[in-house]
Amino acid sequence: MKYFPEFYRILEHFHEPRIETVDREFRAKKQSRELQLYEGIGNGSFQNDITAAGTLYENAKPDAPKYRSLKNRLKVRMLNSLFHLNMKRAGFSNSAQAFYLAHRRVFMVKILFGLGAERSAVRMAESTLELARDFELTDVALEMARLLRQNASNYGQFGRFEHFNELVADLQRSDVAELQAIEYFERMIMVFNRKAKGFSKYEKEFEGYENLLRAAQEKTTSFVFDLHYHRVRAIAGLASGDPHKVISSSMDGLKFLDSHPKLLQKERKGDFWLYQFQSYLRIQQFQDAKKASEACASFYNPGSNSWFVYAWTQFLLLMNTVQIQEANAFYNEVTKHPRFEQQSEMTRQHWDIFRFYLVYAMRTLPDYDPKTHPLRLNYEGLLKNFDARRDKEGMNMLIRFAQVLFLVETRDYDTMDNVIRDIYTYRAKHIVASKTEQTTIFMQLLRMMVRNSYNYRYCLTNGKEKYERLKTGKFEVIDLDQEIQVLPYPWLWERLLERMKENEREAASRYR
Repeated sequence: MKYFPEFYRILEHFHEPRIETVDREFRAKKQSRELQLYEGIGNGSFQNDITAAGTLYENAKPDAPKYRSLKNRLKVRMLNSLFHLNMKRAGFSNSAQAFYLAHRRVFMVKILFGLGAERSAVRMAESTLELARDFELTDVALEMARLLRQNASNYGQFGRFEHFNELVADLQRSDVAELQAIEYFERMIMVFNRKAKGFSKYEKEFEGYENLLRAAQEKTTSFVFDLHYHRVRAIAGLASGDPHKVISSSMDGLKFLDSHPKLLQKERKGDFWLYQFQSYLRIQQFQDAKKASEACASFYNPGSNSWFVYAWTQFLLLMNTVQIQEANAFYNEVTKHPRFEQQSEMTRQHWDIFRFYLVYAMRTLPDYDPKTHPLRLNYEGLLKNFDARRDKEGMNMLIRFAQVLFLVETRDYDTMDNVIRDIYTYRAKHIVASKTEQTTIFMQLLRMMVRNSYNYRYCLTNGKEKYERLKTGKFEVIDLDQEIQVLPYPWLWERLLERMKENEREAASRYR
C-alpha cells in the first residue's frame, strides 16, 4: 500500500477515459469498421489505403476524414495493446517474457522518476535490475544501475552510490563488448543483404572480426557477446565458401545455446540450423540438409521474416532433389502467404525466377497442363532488375540459364550463339571460376551444345565426361553468392538432351 499514494497523485492529474485495446470485447464487435480494418490488414485483403477506404466507406478516398479518423483510432488502440501483452499465455519463452517485462518496466521507471514518484521508481528499478541481470539484459541493467546511482547521489547515500557506481562500470564494459560483437554481426549481415559482388572479397575482413572477438573473450564474456561470436564465426565460414566451417561453427553455437536454457529463444537455434541447412545443401548432402530443414521448421513461425529466409532454402532443397510436386505445393504455400507481399521487391522477384524453373520441371510430369502453368520468361524485365550492381551474381546466372532453357524448349536456336557468348562475357567479368566449379562445367556443356549445332548424339557423346563429373563429383568450395542451383545441373543437361532429341524428331517429321 505504501506506493499507492504516489500512483494516486500522478493519475489524478489526468482523468483519462477508457483505454482502448485490441481485446476480446473489441474482437467480438463483428460489425465494427475498426475490427474490419484490423482483420482486413491481417488477412491481406487491404493491401493499401485506397482499397481499405473504398471498401469500408463505399468508394471513399484515403484522405476522407471518416477513414482517416477510423485509421487513427485503430492505430491508437493497437499501440495501447503493446503495453498489455501476455507473453506467457501466447507461448513465448521465459527469455522473451523477461525481455518484454524488463523493457516495459524501463518505461515505467523513467515515467515514475520524471513525475516525482521516487519511492515507487526506486523499488521498480531495483526489481528490474535484478530481472535484467538474471536474464543478461545488459542494456536494461545498465540503465537501471545508472538511475539508482543518480538516486543515491540525490540523497547523499555514499555506500549505495559506490555500489551502483562499480556495477555501472562493470556493465559498461560488458555493454561495449556486446555492442562491438553486434556491430560486426550486423556489418556482415549488411554485406550479405546488399552487396552485389562475391563475398570472397570480404573473407579477410570477416575473419578479422572473428579473431578480434575471440581475443576479446579473454577479457569479458556475456550471453549476448558469446551468441554473436558464434554467429560471426558461422557467417565468416559462409563468406569463405567453407561449408564445413559453417557446419562446425553452427554446431558450437547450438551447444552454447543448450548450455543456457533459461536464456534460450527458439529462433536463435533456428538460425544456427539454417546455417547448417544452407551448407549441407551446397555440398549436396541432402539427407543432412533434410534433417536441418526439419529443425528449422520447428523453430520458425510461418510468416516470420526468418521463415521466409528458410523457405528460400527449403524450396531449393525440394527442387535439387527433384521433388517437383512437393516443390509446387511449397511454392504456393509461400507465395500465397498473407505476409508474402510485405517481403522486399527483390525477394518477390527471386520467387518469380523460381517459378520459371518450377514450371520448366513440371513440364516433365505426366499430368502437366500448359494452360494452368504456361512456360513464360520475362527475360529483359528480370535482367533489368538483377543487374550486377543490385543483386547477387548467382541470380543473374539463373536468369541467363533460364533464357537458354527457354530457347531450346521453343527451338529458337538462331538466338543461342549470341546468348552463350553474352553469358561467357558476363562470367569473365563477375564470376570466380574456382568457387563455382559446377556452374563452370555446366557452362562448358552449353558451349559444347552450340558448337555441335544442337545435335543430340554429338552432345550426348561429347558431353558424357563433363556430365559424369557433374553427377558424381564432390565440390567443397562453393561461393554462396555466385553459384545457386534451382534444379541440379545433371538433371538440366538430361532435359536439354531430351529436348534436342525431340526437336530433331519433330524436324524430321516435317520433311517426310
